[in-house]
Amino acid sequence: GVIVNGDAIQVFDNWRILTARPGPEDTTIVFVAGHGLTLDEDYYLIPGDAEMRGDRWRRSSLFDPSWLVVSSRTAGSSSTRPAA
Repeated sequence: GVIVNGDAIQVFDNWRILTARPGPEDTTIVFVAGHGLTLDEDYYLIPGDAEMRGDRWRRSSLFDPSWLVVSSRTAGSSSTRPAA
């Protein structure tokens, strides 16, 4: 399957499929771009529906990209590393 210009819900709902289906000859690329900020040394992406409380962003409405994992599979081997 292909998701083109997918929103966050489409990517999240299909993440297991996107990362499980690639075979030895396949390449899966997920490109995420957006605005972000650092709070207490942790980086967050700011989604379009993020909420502010006064002049501060509500942390619970920000997206923590640390759950993203890059998986690389080749014939006979598998490796996983945290996203950069």
